Amino acid sequence: IESKLRRIEDDPEGSGTSHLFNIIQGVSLQANRALKPLFERQAQAEKIRTVQGMLQRFRTLFNLPSTIRGSISKGEYDLAVREY
Repeated sequence: IESKLRRIEDDPEGSGTSHLFNIIQGVSLQANRALKPLFERQAQAEKIRTVQGMLQRFRTLFNLPSTIRGSISKGEYDLAVREY
């Protein structure tokens, strides 16, 4: 054990961390390659949720023309004016 410890301490590559760093970097690259499409889809889904929330907030404004037309067609002019 002592001889292995001395070899590691005397290693010019910095106590064996260079090899470990290269392996971790390779794993990180593979993980990024594998997960990149998932992250892109997650970002796209978040954008869609944001737009959906905005449409939900302004739903009454988007439905207003059809609501007014419906009130006019039913002869409920006072309701149409109130909606306007």
